[in-house]
Amino acid sequence: MSGTITPASGYATAAHVDTGNQFTTAMVGTVAPDVDSKMHYIAGQNATMMAELKKMRTLPVTQMRYDYFEKKQMPRFTTITADCLAAATTVAVATGTGAYIGRNFLIKNERTMDLAIVRVITTDTITTMVRAGGTTVAQDWIKGDTIRILGPMPSEGQKMQDTWSIKPEQIYNYCGIHKVSMAISHIADKQKLYTGSQWDQEVKDKTEMFALYEYEKFLHGERYRGTVDQSAAANIGGLGSDPTAVDWVTGGMRWHAEQYATADRFVKVNGTLTWDYFLEKIIYPFTERGSNQKGLFIPSIVGQLMDKVKYGKLEILPKDKDMNLDIAVWTIFGGQTVTLFLDRGLNVPPTTGPSSGSIILGLDFAGPNSPAYMQFEKTHVREITLADGTDGKAAELYNIAGLMAPDFNNHIWVEGITGASAA
Repeated sequence: MSGTITPASGYATAAHVDTGNQFTTAMVGTVAPDVDSKMHYIAGQNATMMAELKKMRTLPVTQMRYDYFEKKQMPRFTTITADCLAAATTVAVATGTGAYIGRNFLIKNERTMDLAIVRVITTDTITTMVRAGGTTVAQDWIKGDTIRILGPMPSEGQKMQDTWSIKPEQIYNYCGIHKVSMAISHIADKQKLYTGSQWDQEVKDKTEMFALYEYEKFLHGERYRGTVDQSAAANIGGLGSDPTAVDWVTGGMRWHAEQYATADRFVKVNGTLTWDYFLEKIIYPFTERGSNQKGLFIPSIVGQLMDKVKYGKLEILPKDKDMNLDIAVWTIFGGQTVTLFLDRGLNVPPTTGPSSGSIILGLDFAGPNSPAYMQFEKTHVREITLADGTDGKAAELYNIAGLMAPDFNNHIWVEGITGASAA
């Protein structure tokens, strides 16, 4: 078979009146398209909380497990566990709360408003008390009544008051290993693309997801130390294919709230968030304790609720514009200020299935009880040597870090927000 200098069948067009543009028809498939050289990224969420956490408090650690101690304040209230007539001088209090009350302590029933003087208490039973320890006549007390502990009322010339102490509670958490791999072939690395370097795009894509994965674990992770058999065929192998390689997961914000916070700091809305509920059950309890340096990370639905209500003074902080974060300061009753951070990662998941709803996270960023980013190893890029001379390029984004959130009652976690109403 020999070549030819004539056009192949179908490659020649005739200039008939009804055939349209002869040039376009003849040159179809050879005209270069006009392509925007930019890569347009579409992102659904960010990791605002992590940016602020790292900025506010980062602490170095040298072990995967880190411990700290919490010492709680002596409670001021208890309840009684049995009915008590007005003339009775004996009553039992809730299990474990007898240690809150000492001899010669003054107590008050919150329902009946009458007072009593405790003379003798054994474990959780007040065995001797003086009724009507004031001007209010003694009343019948009933099971479940709240007792306010007013403290010692020593008599004149009394010996030293009974002493008490609070044992520190040891809390611990783990660092987690966070890593994301990136790799492309040598040809992919070298070939020219409309959108620029393929390796640069790989690094950008993986860096974004690395940050989001770390953020999700710091929100929803639960403290865990387990093992995995790396020698199993279905699992990713490791150094020596260890049959008992250790898994590490740091306990996140929700885990801290569920484990260590009282009910008013671990809130489940499970429905529509109203403005009154937002103020009374979230904002006011959150600002009762701790410092004046409060940060509230809110989902879009709560930001929209605040737009509708226009409550208080919202002032945008221009100094934080360069962080690409939507930040405002809100002044509430008593001059307390709360810094608001829009965090779209707290929005309800964009799925049709059941979910825990949108989330609010409030953090106290001042004092010893502020949360901390516990850094075992900084985030860095590790070059990977490919096996058997593989013709490609690979690396890993890697860090080791965990969360510490002492006394979560200075903070607040709210979940289950399915809607918002200004009513």
